Amino acid sequence: MYSISDVSEHFHLTVRTIRFYESIGLIHASTRKSGKVRYFCESTITEEIEKILFLKQLNFRLCDIKSLLDAPFYTNQLLINIRLSQVDQRISQLAKEKEELEQKLQKYQWEKLDYVILTRF
Repeated sequence: MYSISDVSEHFHLTVRTIRFYESIGLIHASTRKSGKVRYFCESTITEEIEKILFLKQLNFRLCDIKSLLDAPFYTNQLLINIRLSQVDQRISQLAKEKEELEQKLQKYQWEKLDYVILTRF
């Protein structure tokens, strides 16, 4: 059993975040011993929180994470491939935008600058 502060330190999450995850059902409820001290079992730490953090790295929203964790088809391979597809789409969008901007530079015969320092306007 791990205290909420142990879990917080281990995963670099705030106690408030862990409580929130618990309140929306992302992690199983903690048990309380000695009054108000919350304790989590090892499976909560090793499985549930690691899955949540993994899915957050893939830029899923918490409501989507809840649905994914509840779904019987949840697999890391599937989710990584979904996220990879999203990244590929974004790269394609950025490449198109880059091409359009370069065409504008050419249209006005402006030079492409290697470094542009943006300051407050």
